[in-house]
Amino acid sequence: MHAKIIDGKAIAEEMRADLAGEIEELKRSGVTPGLAVVLVGEDPASQVYVRMKGKACEKIGIYSETIKLPAETSEAELMEVIDRLNNDKKIHGFLVQLPLPKHINERDVLLSILPEKDVDGFHPVNVGKVASGDTTGFPPATPYGVQQMMIRAGVEISGAHAVIVGRSNIVGKPMASLLMQKAEGANATVTVCHSRTKNLADVTRQGDILIAAMGVPEFVKADMIKAGAVVIDVGTNRVDDPSKEKGYRLVGDVEFEKATEVASAITPVPGGVGPMTIHVALQHGAGRETVGGGLDLFSSAVVDTGEGAWSVSQVTKRARRLVESGFERLWVKGEVTGFKAYRSGHWYFSLRDAEAQVRCVMWRTENRRLPGPPEEGMQVFVEARPTVWEERGEFRLTVRQLVPTDAGGLWQLRLEKARAALERDGLLDPSRKRPLPQYPRQLAIVTSPDGAALRDIVSVLSRRWPAIEVLLIPVRVQGDGAEAEICAGLELLNRLPSVDVARVGRGGGSREDLWSFNSERVARAVAAAHVPIISAVGHETDVSLTDLVADLRAPTPSAAAEDQLGGKLDALSPLKVLGRGYSVARDSEGRVLKRTEDFQEGLEFRLTVSDGDVGARAT
Repeated sequence: MHAKIIDGKAIAEEMRADLAGEIEELKRSGVTPGLAVVLVGEDPASQVYVRMKGKACEKIGIYSETIKLPAETSEAELMEVIDRLNNDKKIHGFLVQLPLPKHINERDVLLSILPEKDVDGFHPVNVGKVASGDTTGFPPATPYGVQQMMIRAGVEISGAHAVIVGRSNIVGKPMASLLMQKAEGANATVTVCHSRTKNLADVTRQGDILIAAMGVPEFVKADMIKAGAVVIDVGTNRVDDPSKEKGYRLVGDVEFEKATEVASAITPVPGGVGPMTIHVALQHGAGRETVGGGLDLFSSAVVDTGEGAWSVSQVTKRARRLVESGFERLWVKGEVTGFKAYRSGHWYFSLRDAEAQVRCVMWRTENRRLPGPPEEGMQVFVEARPTVWEERGEFRLTVRQLVPTDAGGLWQLRLEKARAALERDGLLDPSRKRPLPQYPRQLAIVTSPDGAALRDIVSVLSRRWPAIEVLLIPVRVQGDGAEAEICAGLELLNRLPSVDVARVGRGGGSREDLWSFNSERVARAVAAAHVPIISAVGHETDVSLTDLVADLRAPTPSAAAEDQLGGKLDALSPLKVLGRGYSVARDSEGRVLKRTEDFQEGLEFRLTVSDGDVGARAT
């Protein structure tokens, strides 16, 4: 595996182009956004950062001020500058670059900045708003930049386990708050690690998303990363390097080169998180409107122009942001009406109930997976994201999935939800499948003791590989309680260290009969098994979620023994070498006698030779 590089610089440039258009709109309304940066002292890293912000402001049309103060500036003098900026109408946002000289109290300085101008998002009011999910405040620039970068890079955050290494007020804590919100680009399960976390590597290896923000050069090694995880490296550290012109190079908190061999995607240093942090500072400097918060700048525009009105495009653009930030993807039930399929392949229709209707669009890339279009009047479920079509000012749903509400549709809806959750967590990734052991000694079968499937498997194994021990874990495979019993059976399997491979499944039946093996709960239990799993559910045409997460799918239960197991053992099977003069000894209960101590004097047993069985007695 070689990780995809998440190019923060390119993403920031793309977002900056969007921001430039919004700033032009504000300028036409008589408002030029203003951003100020206060730098106390001559910290080299801070000077570079401030200079980059100034260039970025100039590039997209934001008015900027950089106020440089000597290191010996008193706290009172700094407070006077902050008070001026708080009251300066040309400045819509500003920040005081940290760290400050030791004689200045950072906490008091940050508290003195008005929350509505707090570009860094460090004021307790903004911190509280982020923690409570209130979007009217300024989220801290780096965590918000990381979140937006992941969204733009297509990282699936919802339902993922995000592990954050570092608990600072600047990154770690607000990052956790943003990712755990019930909102688009969030809904993650979050773990925060720190210097007192025990068995740190064991925790970091659980992360589908790993965010490193502790400020220690190359602290996170490859063996601390879960295979296929997305790695976000927030750290920027200077390390000595005589080979470089400046005598140093920049590295992150992650050992980058080796991490790329484990992760599915990773941010570089430099060129990853840093450009996003600068971009968010520009967004904040342009006012809360640009990050989905209040209406400060547009309110200012109304006052400054004297027109007392927004443009239509401003209204629809704002409406779209409010709608998309207020809704996640959701399932909607309704009746199809006014369906039209255009030559482009896109579908347009409405969904209605007794009281309302809403316009919908399903793009060609989504609808081509369906067997055909819905009929007029058909009751359906759709998975969709609410939005506003800006050009027409029209609220609508962008549909990703569409299934009928009849019995089959209900089953399909549940199946699609479960499949999406498994896919999001990487459980359908072919790379996680394990090979079957070449010569297993003990096979566990999780199935009904009364079903034909068990008899078929035992029959095949007795012919093809009588030396293998078969252990039955009896469970119900359909009806109430079947899911719980199958999961309990798989849990028991994990407590049996002698088992080499397991087979899970049942014989054929209706969709309802097979449903236990389409349960997300059962599929996750199969994926968590400590030994390779062969799934054999129903007939060859029946494909279940259990089949998809198992290490090997057999088209039928007997094939699980005949082809997938017995076929792999032909080379070792004693029955294959009987023709060369070998035999297999078994007692009256069919157990294979393998050692001299198994042959007690007087024991009657049978020898299987190339053309049948022979009775024998030990003497």
